[in-house]
Amino acid sequence: MQIEWILSLTQLPPYLAFPSGWLGRFALVTAWLACAGFVGWLVYHWRRYPSRWKGEAIGILALAALASLLMTLFIGLRLTAPNALPPPGLPIQASSAAFMLFAALPWMIAGGMVGIFPALIVAALSSIPLMIWSTHSIFTPLEYLFYALLFSAMIHQRYRTPFYRWLRHPLVAAGLVSAFSPLAFLLTRIWLVDGSAAVRLDYVLTNLRHSTLATAGMLWLGGIFSQVVFMLAPKRWGTPAPLLPSPAERSLAARFVYLFLPLVLLVTVFLMAVVWRVAENAARQMIMNRLQGMAQLSADSIPYFLEAGQNMIQQIA
Repeated sequence: MQIEWILSLTQLPPYLAFPSGWLGRFALVTAWLACAGFVGWLVYHWRRYPSRWKGEAIGILALAALASLLMTLFIGLRLTAPNALPPPGLPIQASSAAFMLFAALPWMIAGGMVGIFPALIVAALSSIPLMIWSTHSIFTPLEYLFYALLFSAMIHQRYRTPFYRWLRHPLVAAGLVSAFSPLAFLLTRIWLVDGSAAVRLDYVLTNLRHSTLATAGMLWLGGIFSQVVFMLAPKRWGTPAPLLPSPAERSLAARFVYLFLPLVLLVTVFLMAVVWRVAENAARQMIMNRLQGMAQLSADSIPYFLEAGQNMIQQIA
């Protein structure tokens, strides 16, 4: 992976990726509406968490909104994978990913100190430059709204078990949110290009590592600085409300689901990754064998052409 410093995000080419065919665009719009509906359902589900709109909260929100634009546009790293594939059917180079160092910090601060809905506003402002100059995906605003929702909900929940107490720490919450970035990349980028399912999946997987590393890096770095703010001002962080029994304490079925669902998802993702890796290696080995066979046939035919050429030269002489 190649890494280089960039002073401004605007150094990267601005464009948005869309499939060329009408069927691909219809699938893209359908997928976007489905993701928007899911994010909207989460907003409705977590609307009970408070948001502050008075006094110093307005100042924090305004400062976070201004900082989100500045921190997203300036000072970052450009990550490029040498084996990444360009979009199928387009005469352009493979896209790189921008790791803007402090892009996630403003909406994390807003989510922890002001509330969920202010964090959504700041995350939406931060996602627009990334959508244009880095990810080139219309799903980027929805992704960052999802990250802000999930992070803020973890910070403001008041469940009393040790697992949920740890989730109220920004660093732990940011680490858990970053675990969703590969899945979000896989489920959204596959709709932005043309081709068969195998071609699309191959394009997404070759661009998965450096793109998700950029997103996860922003979340981890924002979580570290948010953890410092949390330790310096714990009374202004989160929601000062009484603790509640966790869902696992209130229902045996919920405890079973919370215990085994992550394990099942982890095993499923692991098996999918292993199967795809084995298939990719088999396909690469098959192509290499074919190329080696063609090269060997070409090499074996060279003496015949040399002998024929020498005979013709002798006849002419």
